[in-house]
Amino acid sequence: VQKGITGPGGFMDRFRQNSSVLWNKSDSLIDNTLPMPLAATRTKLNELVQSGSMGQILNNPKLAQIKDVLEQTPQVDYATARALRSSIGQKLASNDLASDIPRAELKQIYGALSNDIKELAANSSPEALKAFERANAFTRTGHERIDDHLQRIVNQVNPDKVFADLSRGGEGIKAIQTVKKSIPKEDWEVVAANVVRRLGRSTAGQQNAVGENALGDSF
Repeated sequence: VQKGITGPGGFMDRFRQNSSVLWNKSDSLIDNTLPMPLAATRTKLNELVQSGSMGQILNNPKLAQIKDVLEQTPQVDYATARALRSSIGQKLASNDLASDIPRAELKQIYGALSNDIKELAANSSPEALKAFERANAFTRTGHERIDDHLQRIVNQVNPDKVFADLSRGGEGIKAIQTVKKSIPKEDWEVVAANVVRRLGRSTAGQQNAVGENALGDSF
């Protein structure tokens, strides 16, 4: 499961590649030289980066640097905003699912920056707005899948706990469906075979009337 998520050709690789294709299409429809005030991004940075002595202790250094740069630049062009968005997006889609900026804060900045870019795309052309919305929706859905299910699985160091996450009922069913959609077919076949084999060793209370595991058909 972990190989199918973060390994070569796994979900993270494919997500990054497909996202890049969609964003390249969106970017090609917006003039790189167009100025951007980045109002939403600046507002969000002001919320996340505190001023004064407490801010020096609590602020994330990278976010503070971004805020400082934008404060010295009242207006940037789209090429600069695009580069910032791409950098943040790469951190959110990193194979190690870790960053020098907390994911929650990264997602807030990414969302604010996306709102700024959406406004520019809407002012550029209907085609630019459509391409932006498609790229943004794909990226948002991928980030939600990572945060809601995949990150927890990847962070597990004990394979038995990965199995437990996948095989429990309720929320586990969603995890199973998410993993199946996320990893390559050949990796899923290995996962499914092992889950069925291990569930076959369940206790009598977990078996159905014919002595088979009652959960087997779920896989």
